Amino acid sequence: MGPVLLQDASHPHMNRLLLIYAYEPEELGGEGDFVLAEQQSAVAKRRAFRARTWGGYARVAGKPFAVFLDEWGDEVAEAIGRKPRATEPFNYADFVGAWFFADLVEDPRQVAYDEVLRRPTLRDLMRSLGFEFQGSPMPGWAGVECIVFSVESCVETLEGVLSTTKQSEIVRIHRNDRLIRESLVSQSGP
Repeated sequence: MGPVLLQDASHPHMNRLLLIYAYEPEELGGEGDFVLAEQQSAVAKRRAFRARTWGGYARVAGKPFAVFLDEWGDEVAEAIGRKPRATEPFNYADFVGAWFFADLVEDPRQVAYDEVLRRPTLRDLMRSLGFEFQGSPMPGWAGVECIVFSVESCVETLEGVLSTTKQSEIVRIHRNDRLIRESLVSQSGP
């Protein structure tokens, strides 16, 4: 295999891509495959699940509470019957997957998918190593697109190629079961 360049002329100053992986949680339909997620968005998603007030969620979503209400107050009112105060209790699990305001914090699997697709050389390399890109089954489908793989050696081989081509500073990948679980599955219980 010749040199693998993960930056191309259209993206000469790409930011570093930090990917994490773990077994996809069974609650999300995981069938023994590993799933990739983008690390920073996984941290944000975990923070959304941990937010206990509406103001806390607005901060996680990157908005002052007044701006959040200006932009999303009508939908929030539809979801809970009125516009909340910043200090009122909030449970992200009650809204994620059902309301657009909950999508202000992106799914880290989707972010990983989108970021890898923006890097055609990386995408092609990953496909050749056994990573599977699961896209939307039909136009307009609101599901999450993600990258899965069935054997952990895919990551080891990818890391080896990145290391030998001095690209490991551009793309980093490591296993983080806890962060994947905490960013994708509500920890608040039933």
